[in-house]
Amino acid sequence: MFIAPITSKAPGPGRSALEIPQTEARRAGLEIDLRLWVILNELNADILEASYTLEERTPRGSFSPAFTDAILREVQRLRAAGGLKLSNRS
Repeated sequence: MFIAPITSKAPGPGRSALEIPQTEARRAGLEIDLRLWVILNELNADILEASYTLEERTPRGSFSPAFTDAILREVQRLRAAGGLKLSNRS
């Protein structure tokens, strides 16, 4: 499983991110009154079955297939260009 950080802090120089449209934030169960970004150049890798979390794992919602595809395309582009940092959390 790959986990991309979501933040309300505008990405600075050297960061690759996609702003989450309000419609997508609503679909995902995120705050809709804040500007939010998915950070794409730093992902966390984890094994779901072995992962430990203090938070509830019940999904709040999800992004649309079109927005998910946009995220994946950008991550693939960053990986091909050598601009992707992957942290192993397992």
